[in-house]
Amino acid sequence: SWLMHGLLNFLLSTNPEAHVLRQNFVWKIVPMLNPDGVIIGNYRCGLAGVDLNRQWRQPSAVLHRSIHELKRLLAKLKARSEVALYIDLHGHSRKLNAFSYACGGGREDSRFYRARLYPRIMAMVCPAFQFDQCRWKVGKGKRGTGRVVASLDLGLTAVYTVETSFFGMLLDDKGKATESPSGTLMVLTTRRLQLLGASLSRAVLFLNN
Repeated sequence: SWLMHGLLNFLLSTNPEAHVLRQNFVWKIVPMLNPDGVIIGNYRCGLAGVDLNRQWRQPSAVLHRSIHELKRLLAKLKARSEVALYIDLHGHSRKLNAFSYACGGGREDSRFYRARLYPRIMAMVCPAFQFDQCRWKVGKGKRGTGRVVASLDLGLTAVYTVETSFFGMLLDDKGKATESPSGTLMVLTTRRLQLLGASLSRAVLFLNN
């Protein structure tokens, strides 16, 4: 993942913001949750032939080992201290730009404003991130995803699936991501993806300032 590459490079850099992030947060980073599937050419399914991001409610220690272990780790972290943020990085095969899915639906939901804060910050610090494309409800068939289980079952507050287009982004005349078909189409190069990854960590500073 070039996003993960950019995030790690920034966190390990000499940038003053990176230093503050290292000093104030404990970062638990899993570079890839599906290494066994990826090595044989898959990106959603593991060796068991199932989408690992639908197995979070009752992951098997044998068939879905990476999900099983990460869920256990999150539960332990939640029991010991506050988990400031959980991000799951995904690629999107149909949509353009970068955006996020979160759990925080209508205004009656206690997470309504909190859920929207990190994506709003991301849209401010990263030109490729499009806030209006973000979605907040739990769609049909999403109950077994990491984002939903982390939020509803484990009780984490700031939980996001960050989606990035496999192809590119549409930019308006101000250089910001847009959904308008009149925007300028730009390919999401490896350099742009790395900058997006760095922005994911930089936004944490503003979220917790």
